This record gives sequence, structure tokens and C-alpha cells, in this order.
Amino acid sequence: MRRCIVTGSSGFLGRHLINHLAKRSDLQVVGVDILPPVATGTEHHQVDLLDRSATRAVFKGADMVCHLAAMGDVVAAEKNPERTLERNVAATLNVSREAADANAYLIYASTWEVYGQSATASEWGAVDESRYCLPTNYYAATKLSGEHVISATAAISELRYSILRLGTAYGRGMRPHTAIMSFLAAASTGKDIVIAGTGGQTRQFTHIGDICRAFELACDHQPRRALLNIAARRSVSISEVAGVICGHFGVNAVSSAGRHGDPPNAVVDVQAAKVALGWEAAMDFEFGLRELIAEHAVTDSSRP
Repeated sequence: MRRCIVTGSSGFLGRHLINHLAKRSDLQVVGVDILPPVATGTEHHQVDLLDRSATRAVFKGADMVCHLAAMGDVVAAEKNPERTLERNVAATLNVSREAADANAYLIYASTWEVYGQSATASEWGAVDESRYCLPTNYYAATKLSGEHVISATAAISELRYSILRLGTAYGRGMRPHTAIMSFLAAASTGKDIVIAGTGGQTRQFTHIGDICRAFELACDHQPRRALLNIAARRSVSISEVAGVICGHFGVNAVSSAGRHGDPPNAVVDVQAAKVALGWEAAMDFEFGLRELIAEHAVTDSSRP
């Protein structure tokens, strides 16, 4: 049985990945997080990845490491860039070095946001993995630095890895500050939705189930040193998202000032992931969004 470590196992992505991989009879799934466990029924270690010796101990005997632990909130990252640098770069350095020492295959959760301003070079067409990166916020800058740390570690070791540049993740258990959840929180209580900016911003919203499949396939295929975009093919505007939610709850949408550091619109090419892993997104965005709406309505009605 292969031992698979999932860092950040108490976060949004980590909780889902733990539950997804735990269905495999050939995997021993181990959660690692600085926070107490959320998922039940799997081994969990409460570890600070900035502590290299503690990281080394928990990685002992690992066959794979799915590194999801990070400061993942863009707004929080802007408010505290020093902590973001520690969590997204220094911790990733420890993870990459200990994965290399354990001879474990490393799968790193990066983000499409690393492309930043380079995505506006529309004359080059869709953004593939060869496009240069010009991040527009501290979150994306530190995730890109994490990629560089991993490739540098690989250059001086036998580290094998996949870097997955994830599209905008959505699904059950999302953080409350995300656009979708803030829209739902307002609309479900009869308040108008407030859109930051014009609403013309587009995102390739990628369902958490599709993201979990990408990690699973990377665990199985283990391309030697891969850099892959993992995103749904369809781009959806924030206005479209707001429109579906407004239509369901019978409220309106109003615009406010844009958010500092928002990455520009991009169309991310995902052909390389299809070739390397046989992966492509399966979940229709509107179906996934309506699933969230229904769940939110049930949750909201159960409150006192």
C-alpha cells in the first residue's frame, strides 16, 4: 500500500482531496495541517511545515506528497505578505527538500493566477504553460516562488514532481470570502449582491471534484517533472455568476470599486494535462453552481 501525504488537509481543497483519495484501497492517506483535523477516519498529524524536523518525521515512508498547505486567501495575503511568504515559500522549501529526501513524488497546488499581466497578451492566444509569469498580487507571487523552490530542489536532487496550476476552485465548503459565497450570503438573506468592479471579469471555475481527479491522476501517472494547467475550458464572467444567483433569490446586483490585485482575464489552455494525465474537467459550471445554491439555501434555513 502506498503512503500518500496531503498537506493542508484541514483546508477547503485538502478536506476534499483526503476524502477523495481515501476511497482508494491501495492508498494510505495521511493528513498534515497546522490545524486540527476536519476529516474523520484518516490518520492526521498536526504539524507546522516551517518546522523542518517535524516535517521530516511525518514524511518518513511517504510515497507521494500532495502539497496543498498555503495562505490561500488573496485578501489575507495582501494584508500580511510576510506571513504569506513564510507559508507559501519557506514551508514549500521544507516540503520539497523532505519529499526529495524521502524519495516521495511531489504534487504541488499552484494557481493560474501566476500568469498575471502576461495573460493580457491576447495576440499569443490561450495561455499555456510556456507563457511567462507576471503575478499581480502577493498570493500569486508566492505561489510562483513555490514553483521555483521546487524546481531548484529538483535540480540538486532526484525530486520528481508535478506542479498543477489550478483554475478558480469552487464547490462545497468554500471559504466565505470568495465571490460565489459572498454573493450567496447576501442573496439568501434578501440583500442585493455587490460585485467588485464591472462584473466583466472572467474565470475558469473548476469544480473541486475535477481538481481532486487531477491530483489522483498525478499520483498514478507521476510524470517526472511536469507543469500543468488544471482548469475547466469554459470561461464564466462574474456577472453571469451573479445573474444565476440573483435569479434564484430574486435580488439585484450592484457594482462597487474593483479589487486591488485582481488578475486580468485569461483563457488558460489545458491540453497538456489531457496529454500527460488524461485529465479534463467534467463538471458543468451551472450545474455545480446550482448545487451550491441548493446547499446554501438548506444551510441558511436551518439557522435559528
